[in-house]
Amino acid sequence: GRCMAGRTDVQAITLGHVVLGTNTPTLVHWRTHEHAHVAQYEQWGPLMLPMYLASSAMLWCRGKQAYRLNRFEREARIVARRGTLLRLR
Repeated sequence: GRCMAGRTDVQAITLGHVVLGTNTPTLVHWRTHEHAHVAQYEQWGPLMLPMYLASSAMLWCRGKQAYRLNRFEREARIVARRGTLLRLR
């Protein structure tokens, strides 16, 4: 469907404080990105999942990339590029 347009293969995912990955090299590769999601969860608590979904839904309704442009994903990519969690909002 439109919502899942683009890349849909999940290599790693964060659920609260738990980071799951398809294998060890994948976890090593995505570690900083996924730890940014852990920090987001610590900041937003139980509101993170509905806010994450709302961010994607608003983008999707505007015809934009719901995953790539999601504010939580953009922030995690920035953190991963910097290699640090220190400046996470």
